[in-house]
Amino acid sequence: MSEESEIKILRKEMKEQFSHINETLMELIKVG
Repeated sequence: MSEESEIKILRKEMKEQFSHINETLMELIKVG
């Protein structure tokens, strides 16, 4: 696998993790 595609996959995973963290924060803010 080329380096470029590895970086693209990493970025995609980071984006998904970030949106998940964002959703969790929103829930916490609503409850708080």
